[in-house]
Formats: sequence, structure tokens, C-alpha cells
Amino acid sequence: MLGLTVYADESGTHDKHGLLRGSEVTAVAGYLASKQAWDILSRRWRTALREYEVETFHMSEYWREKPPYDKWSDAKRKRFLKTLIKIARDNTWFAIGGMVPTKEYDQLVPENVKGGADKISLEHPYHFCFTMLFARFLEYLKLDIDRRFPRRPGAEEKVAFVFDQQEEFQELANRGFNLIKKVADPNDRLGPLTFAASKDYEPLQAADLLAFYARRILTHKIEGKPWRDPFELMMEERHNLMLHYFTAGMLKDFARKAVALEQARKDAATI
Repeated sequence: MLGLTVYADESGTHDKHGLLRGSEVTAVAGYLASKQAWDILSRRWRTALREYEVETFHMSEYWREKPPYDKWSDAKRKRFLKTLIKIARDNTWFAIGGMVPTKEYDQLVPENVKGGADKISLEHPYHFCFTMLFARFLEYLKLDIDRRFPRRPGAEEKVAFVFDQQEEFQELANRGFNLIKKVADPNDRLGPLTFAASKDYEPLQAADLLAFYARRILTHKIEGKPWRDPFELMMEERHNLMLHYFTAGMLKDFARKAVALEQARKDAATI
């Protein structure tokens, strides 16, 4: 077995209304790779951090030029980031992500829909993106991975998931994951979901970098700006970013269907 694992992180979640800078898009994204590939990435990532004398990489610290980045030249900062992007991009299979324009989500999805159903809460767009990631991933698992690595029935590859540790969403994410498995994973292809500290897992640091740029790519698209950022272009160079998002029109359609489904449930309960 390949020991497939997705390491994932979120970005843009600090304001569920999408009004604060950097919260225009909510993103949950991660990289998939085999154990062998993750081992290679981890070794190369640690080597890069040692070379630049960085203990643990956090994209928010880099972006805000916190120590040690505040003492670096612009050229050194760019070299460092290019090195990490190349390591993440070239030592993973592909990236998978779910994203929404935060303000549109807040305005177009009714509160009774955000309240969720069957123990899933969609009150924060993080949970919507979290669910979208798994829904899309199950599609790729069947259409891509199973074709590339055929197994006999009952012995198909399973995939483990490791998300960056945080208190705000973790409990609801676990409940949502259990419901996703119950509804959409009858063959038990989704392995365990765990949360861990990025300082202990280099792949989570790579996922942090991915989630940040996934959010920026969609933000620029919404704003009508071309991909002028050379780092965004580097991320996409292998054409392995499977990043999915809901447009305003798709959110309206989702809300309409969710409201209709809830009404149908109420009507059925009264019969």
C-alpha cells in the first residue's frame, strides 16, 4: 500500500463576514502524496529551513515580515519562498481544495441553512470549504487514483488526513467528517482524520503555504486581476492544483436547494 496522506490547512478564516483584509476568500486546501514522497519532502524542507536558519515556517509570519524575515533582504526572502514552493510543488502528487468568496457566502446562504443538518454546521464558511474538499477528493480518488493503482475489491487504497491543529473548528470538523464518511464513503476509503501542530510536521507547513496561495489566487480572480504574482505562477507550474470554488450563482443555487430540501423534510414529517 502507498500510505497516502493529505496534509491540509485553512486560510482567510479570521472573519466569517469577509470584511477584513485577507478574508475575502475562505480556503481549505491540502496536498496529497504517498509516504515515500512525504518523507522526501520532509527531508528537503528541513534542509531548506536549516540553511536559512528558520525553526518553523509559518506563512503569516513570512508575509508580515516577522523575525527572522524582518532582517532579510528582499532577494533573500524571495529565494527562500521559491525554494519552499518548489519543494512542495515537486514532491507531492496534487493539491485539493475547497474555497468560497466569503462575503457572498455570508450574504447568500440563509441562516437556517448555515445552522446545518444532521450535526453538520455551516455557520462558518470554513465548514463549507472543509466539506467541499472531501466531496471533490472522493471524486478524484475514484476517477484518478483507483485507475492508476487498481486493487482488488475491498483492498483499495485508503487515505489519511492531517489538518493543522486549531481550537476554533476542530470539534465541528470531526463531527462533519464523521457525517461525510457515513453519507458519502460507504466503502470506507477515507482513513483517519487527525489534527497536529505544524511545528512537528513539515507537510503541514507546506499545506500552510498552499492554503495561503489558493486563497490569493481566487481573490485575484474575483477582483479581475491576472496572475501576475510570480509565486502564484510557480505554484501552478505543474498544473496539479485541483482547487474548487463556489461562485455567487452556485451559492444561490445551493441555498435554494438546501431550503427546498429542508421544507421537504418538514412536509414529510407532518404526513
